[in-house]
Amino acid sequence: MKKFNILDFLIIAVIIFFILLSVAILNHGSLNIKPKTVQLELLVEIAANDTFILDEIKPGEVFLSVDNVYKGIITNVDLEVTQIRVFDKTLKAYKMVDSISGKYNAYITILVDAIEIEDHFTIGDISLKVGSPLFIKAKEYNSKAHILEMEVLSDEIK
Repeated sequence: MKKFNILDFLIIAVIIFFILLSVAILNHGSLNIKPKTVQLELLVEIAANDTFILDEIKPGEVFLSVDNVYKGIITNVDLEVTQIRVFDKTLKAYKMVDSISGKYNAYITILVDAIEIEDHFTIGDISLKVGSPLFIKAKEYNSKAHILEMEVLSDEIK
Protein backbone atom coordinates (compact mmCIF):
# COMPACT_ATOMS: atom_id res chain seq x y z
CA MET A 1 0.00 0.00 0.00
CA LYS A 2 1.29 3.44 -0.94
CA LYS A 3 1.54 6.22 1.65
CA PHE A 4 0.35 9.79 1.07
CA ASN A 5 3.12 12.28 0.55
CA ILE A 6 3.13 16.10 0.41
CA LEU A 7 2.59 16.16 -3.36
CA ASP A 8 -0.57 14.09 -3.04
CA PHE A 9 -1.85 16.40 -0.30
CA LEU A 10 -1.17 19.55 -2.40
CA ILE A 11 -2.98 18.10 -5.43
CA ILE A 12 -6.04 17.26 -3.32
CA ALA A 13 -5.96 20.73 -1.68
CA VAL A 14 -5.83 22.47 -5.08
CA ILE A 15 -8.74 20.37 -6.40
CA ILE A 16 -10.85 21.16 -3.30
CA PHE A 17 -9.99 24.88 -3.61
CA PHE A 18 -11.14 25.00 -7.25
CA ILE A 19 -14.34 23.10 -6.42
CA LEU A 20 -15.17 25.58 -3.62
CA LEU A 21 -14.33 28.54 -5.86
CA SER A 22 -16.61 27.18 -8.62
CA VAL A 23 -19.48 26.71 -6.16
CA ALA A 24 -19.00 30.24 -4.83
CA ILE A 25 -19.07 31.73 -8.33
CA LEU A 26 -22.12 29.74 -9.38
CA ASN A 27 -24.06 30.68 -6.23
CA HIS A 28 -23.15 34.35 -5.98
CA GLY A 29 -22.22 35.46 -9.46
CA SER A 30 -18.82 36.90 -10.18
CA LEU A 31 -16.42 37.56 -7.36
CA ASN A 32 -15.76 41.29 -7.05
CA ILE A 33 -12.42 41.92 -5.42
CA LYS A 34 -12.87 45.69 -5.75
CA PRO A 35 -16.59 46.55 -5.94
CA LYS A 36 -17.79 49.55 -7.93
CA THR A 37 -18.44 52.64 -5.79
CA VAL A 38 -20.96 55.18 -7.09
CA GLN A 39 -22.42 58.45 -5.83
CA LEU A 40 -26.18 58.29 -5.31
CA GLU A 41 -28.75 60.99 -4.75
CA LEU A 42 -31.55 59.70 -2.54
CA LEU A 43 -34.92 61.33 -2.05
CA VAL A 44 -36.28 60.15 1.29
CA GLU A 45 -39.49 60.94 3.14
CA ILE A 46 -40.11 61.32 6.84
CA ALA A 47 -43.88 61.12 7.01
CA ALA A 48 -46.39 62.76 9.37
CA ASN A 49 -44.15 64.42 11.93
CA ASP A 50 -44.31 67.63 13.99
CA THR A 51 -42.64 70.77 12.65
CA PHE A 52 -40.49 71.29 15.76
CA ILE A 53 -38.71 68.03 14.86
CA LEU A 54 -38.56 68.53 11.10
CA ASP A 55 -37.30 72.14 11.40
CA GLU A 56 -34.08 70.76 12.92
CA ILE A 57 -33.24 68.90 9.68
CA LYS A 58 -30.91 71.15 7.72
CA PRO A 59 -28.39 70.69 4.88
CA GLY A 60 -25.10 69.22 6.04
CA GLU A 61 -23.57 65.96 7.19
CA VAL A 62 -25.85 63.25 8.57
CA PHE A 63 -25.41 59.71 9.85
CA LEU A 64 -27.37 56.94 8.13
CA SER A 65 -27.08 54.32 10.84
CA VAL A 66 -27.84 53.98 14.52
CA ASP A 67 -24.18 53.46 15.41
CA ASN A 68 -22.93 56.60 13.56
CA VAL A 69 -20.83 54.64 11.06
CA TYR A 70 -22.22 55.51 7.62
CA LYS A 71 -22.49 59.14 6.50
CA GLY A 72 -24.32 61.12 3.87
CA ILE A 73 -24.79 64.79 3.03
CA ILE A 74 -28.22 66.43 3.10
CA THR A 75 -28.46 68.90 0.21
CA ASN A 76 -32.13 69.90 0.37
CA VAL A 77 -35.10 69.70 2.74
CA ASP A 78 -38.71 70.44 1.73
CA LEU A 79 -41.66 70.37 4.14
CA GLU A 80 -45.23 69.77 3.01
CA VAL A 81 -48.44 69.50 4.97
CA THR A 82 -49.46 65.88 5.44
CA GLN A 83 -52.51 65.12 3.34
CA ILE A 84 -54.94 62.28 3.75
CA ARG A 85 -57.41 60.78 1.32
CA VAL A 86 -61.07 60.96 2.36
CA PHE A 87 -64.32 60.05 0.66
CA ASP A 88 -66.57 63.05 -0.08
CA LYS A 89 -70.23 61.96 0.01
CA THR A 90 -71.46 64.96 -1.98
CA LEU A 91 -68.94 64.43 -4.80
CA LYS A 92 -69.07 60.65 -4.43
CA ALA A 93 -65.32 60.54 -4.91
CA TYR A 94 -62.10 60.52 -2.94
CA LYS A 95 -60.19 63.77 -2.44
CA MET A 96 -57.00 64.84 -0.70
CA VAL A 97 -57.37 67.11 2.35
CA ASP A 98 -54.85 68.58 4.77
CA SER A 99 -54.36 66.53 7.88
CA ILE A 100 -56.24 67.90 10.89
CA SER A 101 -53.41 67.03 13.26
CA GLY A 102 -50.97 69.62 11.83
CA LYS A 103 -48.38 67.06 10.81
CA TYR A 104 -45.86 67.60 8.03
CA ASN A 105 -43.91 65.39 5.63
CA ALA A 106 -40.22 66.10 5.06
CA TYR A 107 -38.73 65.34 1.65
CA ILE A 108 -34.95 65.18 2.06
CA THR A 109 -32.30 64.90 -0.65
CA ILE A 110 -29.18 63.03 0.51
CA LEU A 111 -25.90 62.37 -1.33
CA VAL A 112 -24.17 59.09 -0.44
CA ASP A 113 -21.25 57.04 -1.70
CA ALA A 114 -22.59 53.51 -2.18
CA ILE A 115 -21.32 50.20 -3.45
CA GLU A 116 -23.10 48.80 -6.51
CA ILE A 117 -23.96 45.12 -6.25
CA GLU A 118 -25.69 43.46 -9.22
CA ASP A 119 -29.33 44.45 -8.48
CA HIS A 120 -28.99 46.99 -5.66
CA PHE A 121 -26.74 49.42 -3.81
CA THR A 122 -25.36 49.21 -0.28
CA ILE A 123 -23.73 51.43 2.31
CA GLY A 124 -21.89 48.96 4.50
CA ASP A 125 -24.57 46.53 5.67
CA ILE A 126 -27.47 48.85 4.72
CA SER A 127 -29.26 47.81 1.53
CA LEU A 128 -30.56 50.78 -0.50
CA LYS A 129 -33.72 50.08 -2.48
CA VAL A 130 -36.73 52.24 -3.26
CA GLY A 131 -39.24 51.75 -0.45
CA SER A 132 -36.72 50.52 2.09
CA PRO A 133 -36.28 52.29 5.44
CA LEU A 134 -33.26 54.44 6.20
CA PHE A 135 -32.27 55.75 9.64
CA ILE A 136 -31.27 59.43 9.67
CA LYS A 137 -29.41 60.82 12.67
CA ALA A 138 -27.70 64.06 13.64
CA LYS A 139 -26.98 65.77 16.94
CA GLU A 140 -30.37 67.53 17.01
CA TYR A 141 -32.64 64.72 15.76
CA ASN A 142 -33.01 61.11 14.70
CA SER A 143 -35.76 59.64 12.59
CA LYS A 144 -36.70 56.80 10.29
CA ALA A 145 -37.25 57.71 6.64
CA HIS A 146 -38.21 55.73 3.54
CA ILE A 147 -36.45 55.95 0.20
CA LEU A 148 -38.71 57.35 -2.54
CA GLU A 149 -36.23 57.84 -5.40
CA MET A 150 -32.62 56.96 -6.21
CA GLU A 151 -30.43 58.41 -8.93
CA VAL A 152 -26.83 57.56 -9.81
CA LEU A 153 -24.90 60.84 -10.14
CA SER A 154 -21.46 59.49 -10.96
CA ASP A 155 -20.56 56.01 -12.11
CA GLU A 156 -17.21 55.42 -10.46
CA ILE A 157 -15.71 57.15 -7.44
CA LYS A 158 -12.01 56.63 -6.88
